Amino acid sequence: ALCDIVTPNETEAEALTGHPVTGPDDAVRAADALLARGPGAVIVTLGAQGVLYRSATQTIHQPAFTPGPVVETTGAGDAFNGALATALAEG
Repeated sequence: ALCDIVTPNETEAEALTGHPVTGPDDAVRAADALLARGPGAVIVTLGAQGVLYRSATQTIHQPAFTPGPVVETTGAGDAFNGALATALAEG
């Protein structure tokens, strides 16, 4: 409830909510369950399907960009959250 933004991936969103997440529509349901717990917004990363942002007033699905071949996916969430933190810090 004290979080401004929660940023789970599909697997984490399912673990936190019990709702399977296989795409944007499922991510909306999981995000709603998380929003009910008090954060200001939820961003569910969806791998090749992009990312879903959900708040009380807005829903945005951004399809994934294709930067080239995927070599290693473990750092993807860290890179996403680092870029998000930088963007928020820069206003």
